[in-house]
Amino acid sequence: MPYPTVNTCLLASRPWWTKCITCKRPPPAKEVTQTTILRHSLSGSPCANLLNIRRALTALVIAVVVVTQTAAEAQQTVHKTSAGRLTFAAGSVSFVPPPGFTVLTADEISVKYPRGGAPRQAVSNAQGTTSIAYDLQELRAPSNDLEALRKALLQGFAQMPKLKYVASDVRRIGSRDWAYAEFTMAADDQDIHNIVLLSVHEGRILLFNFNSTVKEFPTVEQALRASMATIATMPSTPPTSSARAGAESSPPARPERASRFTLADGRIGFTAPPGFTALTAQEIALKYRRPGPPRNAVANAQRTSTIAYELLDGRASSDLEAGRKAITADVERGLKNVKWVVNEVHRLGTRDWIQLELTESSTGMELHHILLASVYDGHILRFTYTAPAIEFPGLERAFRASMATIATTP
Repeated sequence: MPYPTVNTCLLASRPWWTKCITCKRPPPAKEVTQTTILRHSLSGSPCANLLNIRRALTALVIAVVVVTQTAAEAQQTVHKTSAGRLTFAAGSVSFVPPPGFTVLTADEISVKYPRGGAPRQAVSNAQGTTSIAYDLQELRAPSNDLEALRKALLQGFAQMPKLKYVASDVRRIGSRDWAYAEFTMAADDQDIHNIVLLSVHEGRILLFNFNSTVKEFPTVEQALRASMATIATMPSTPPTSSARAGAESSPPARPERASRFTLADGRIGFTAPPGFTALTAQEIALKYRRPGPPRNAVANAQRTSTIAYELLDGRASSDLEAGRKAITADVERGLKNVKWVVNEVHRLGTRDWIQLELTESSTGMELHHILLASVYDGHILRFTYTAPAIEFPGLERAFRASMATIATTP
């Protein structure tokens, strides 16, 4: 399958894109802002099976290249401790940022990258004027053809205003080949110099964007290129038993019979789908970049689909209907483009549960969630099954089979 044209079936406000260049459909009648990316109706469109790859790649690349930093925002990104070698993608990808660069928090990322599809990870200098965004996309890449990927990337940028290319090719950097695009462009308040690196790692799109103001770029170019040369990749491997032990928290979660996991001294247990293994503490921190991440989680080998589970510390009311309404309100306030599939209290196995099933696209990629919540021994017991919407149909049966294995004892 060839790489899709990046902006196919993705519409930003005029004058950037005026219609899908593959299926030739016009934009929706509803006016949208420049920072909004929309999907038009795909009924009968030949683009439908490629939509998720295009949307994820385009949203992320646009978010990371069109970014500036005001003085007020720069004050929010001053750190005291420089980052060393950073790893992500279950430890299979790593690099060393330039001296003085530090990891941005989730709040800082939302300020620095206000457009949809912000990167999940980024580092920045103390002033916030030069940054590196990096991510391994959840969706599978159509092929390993980097030249096709480069052309798709350039096609997506074709109508962006005041863009000037410095270089565009496929080149060797560090230990692997990359689709390379270097260019300057006009942003909201000053010109930006970008170097975008795209590659395919274990079937998924790996992206780095080195971003600085045009004025500052000459002083940081050598450090940025030295950082690029440190990018290293290795095959990901399932966590070892010792790594799993490092992820344990109170109450402890431990694997039994390869895929059986327990909580509360073994009084709560469930069987994960085949191939799911426990996430380490580091993986949980990277996967759930928000305050209060889950204490325990398991994931498939690709780390794209997860089951988070925990018994919360605080005391809880046994009124599940009141809890359902409260959680529903929180979801609708906190997530974007929520579409409900199920929202009810019902019996599952030996106990009653709040079951909320929905899709949302708060991160720029559509995700399918099934949230189960109940009250056990006066505490909230919570399971969250999550997968990219494109993967969910292939996992749904395994997820529901796993839900049926949840068991509790007094």
